[in-house]
Amino acid sequence: MGVLQVPGTDEAVAAFRAKFPKVMEKPRPDYLGTSCTEPELRARFQALGALDGVGRDSALGLVLQEPLLLAMEAESLGATWEALVRVAEGDRLEALRVARRRPQCLLSSAAGFEGKTLREFDAVADAADQFKPVTDTLQSIGPEGVAMGAAALGVAALGALVGKLGGRKAQRGAPDAPSVEGGAEEGLPLQGRPREARRPPA
Repeated sequence: MGVLQVPGTDEAVAAFRAKFPKVMEKPRPDYLGTSCTEPELRARFQALGALDGVGRDSALGLVLQEPLLLAMEAESLGATWEALVRVAEGDRLEALRVARRRPQCLLSSAAGFEGKTLREFDAVADAADQFKPVTDTLQSIGPEGVAMGAAALGVAALGALVGKLGGRKAQRGAPDAPSVEGGAEEGLPLQGRPREARRPPA
């Protein structure tokens, strides 16, 4: 007997596939070392919806905004969600409000939430649109690009990245989308690596 299919799972997996077609074209799909087979993506979506305070409908909304959530292992995502709840002083509705505004915050390490406030999360969400052209460019580059620009807590990292990319454009005199050569290994700030933190780096 097969596993009960949670409504919304197909849509969630389709969103990931559309965002990362090259990942899913691999014989053994993975995102920076984290396995992303379709059964695993489905299981992670169901685990996200099962988190206390999230629910299936909200989970689908979060994944449609940020498909990269499906590249996080369930245990890590659960820890990050609970860290956000602690920031919200136990108010899961308020934590969900913040997550809906900026789902990328759930890509961050749970440890990175220590000492944060909801005001900081809201400020990052307010500023996110200013970085949208850069993050859109990074997404077009592929997994390494998204990993560098995705996390909501990485305002400082994004600022450094904007400066770095701007410097490259000035050096090359290229008005088009910049290329990120070397990715994480070139020294741009990342909060973790899939094999170490079991989550996409931010």
